[in-house]
Amino acid sequence: YSMFRKQVEALGLLQHPDLLPWSLPPAWRPALLAEDVAVEAARRVDLNAADLKRSVNHLWNQLCLRLSELSWMVEAEDVSDLGDDERSAIRGLGGGESAAWRRLRAYCEPAGGHLPSYKALRNGLVGTDYSTKLSMYLAHGCLTARSVLDHLRGHLRRIDASNDASDVARMRDSVDLLVLHLLWRDFMHLYAVSMGPRLFHRYGRCAYRPPAAPIGDGDGDGDGDGDARRWELFRRWQRGQTGYPFVDASMRELLVTGYMSNRGRQNVASFLVNDLRVDWRWGASHFERHLVDYDVAANYGNWQYLAGVGSDPRTTSGAATRPPVGRYFNVAKQAMLYDPDATFMRTWCPELRPLCETQAQRCGDDAAAAVACYVDRRLLTALLQEAGADASGRRIDYPAEPIAALAHGLDPVADLLTAKDDLVRRTKRRGVKHGNIPLLAQAS
Repeated sequence: YSMFRKQVEALGLLQHPDLLPWSLPPAWRPALLAEDVAVEAARRVDLNAADLKRSVNHLWNQLCLRLSELSWMVEAEDVSDLGDDERSAIRGLGGGESAAWRRLRAYCEPAGGHLPSYKALRNGLVGTDYSTKLSMYLAHGCLTARSVLDHLRGHLRRIDASNDASDVARMRDSVDLLVLHLLWRDFMHLYAVSMGPRLFHRYGRCAYRPPAAPIGDGDGDGDGDGDARRWELFRRWQRGQTGYPFVDASMRELLVTGYMSNRGRQNVASFLVNDLRVDWRWGASHFERHLVDYDVAANYGNWQYLAGVGSDPRTTSGAATRPPVGRYFNVAKQAMLYDPDATFMRTWCPELRPLCETQAQRCGDDAAAAVACYVDRRLLTALLQEAGADASGRRIDYPAEPIAALAHGLDPVADLLTAKDDLVRRTKRRGVKHGNIPLLAQAS
């Protein structure tokens, strides 16, 4: 990506985006209904229109039957209210080109706009203005990256003379970072073209292939556990029932609103791939189904990147015999960094509020003690076992056993740091420098 970025930046200013017509001339002939198509086809080939119509209906019924047979893959859900939840980060943002331009202009508005704070707030988790929320408009073609870039540059030219140097510098830093993410998006599209079908292969650009595949997994990792156990782990990850509030909050936000922050996407993807050791394509498919800003290249390219099998693959000299290593995010540490007061986790894991408030009271109304309940898995486990039920007598519906314990065969009260230590040891044995590169920038 860095090589691509430097080459693009060396080209200088892009041309002004071509203006598209606001309306198109009427079609020379009105569209035909299905029945009219059958009649027209029958007239041309001298066939009985009724017979041809029956054939068309038969083909349609067979197609519907095949689709109904696939219904086991998904659950019935009501998606009519996506974005209407008061907790939604995309609340009030409509669809279409007009809404897209309103969002872009409002975000860049000199008085009350949030563009100057983009660099500082882009890793936020709560609210509508911590990031641009333009990803869904870009994904559906309501805006183009070139149009956004042109608007940003015009905005910079207008404020150069009307603000002091510090404000202009802060604005330029935010614009540069936003342009960097737009370039990353373009890079993902070029990457998808270069990959072709390999964009959907488990090992992507890596030469590694497992020595043997377990039953039920055509290109498994040789773990031998079978798919049933992994499927259960995956289902709990989908439903936001992993036992780790930072992960669960992000997954619940996705199910309810169709959106998830960039920081949340990195963490839940790392958790699925590295801690649960589930095929990254399962997670990519779940994102494909739920994200309102779903984009084929950005989704699958970023999942491959995080799994260590995409752009800049995480392999060693023995890549053909050693499995790739994903980019790891410690969700406990990430929660402390990006949700220090637990606002996000409180919002999406409300069943834990009574426990954390009780713990804070025990510690003399210490707010830090309440936050620790969401981050420290050992403490949360102990509180769940102690409480058993909330003040109304209902059992607290939250996993008392963390899912990482199921995945790794650990003691139920062991926290995620143990899982990370295991991953670090495996990584060092392979001679790969361990670290994280936090650039899964689909949601800008």
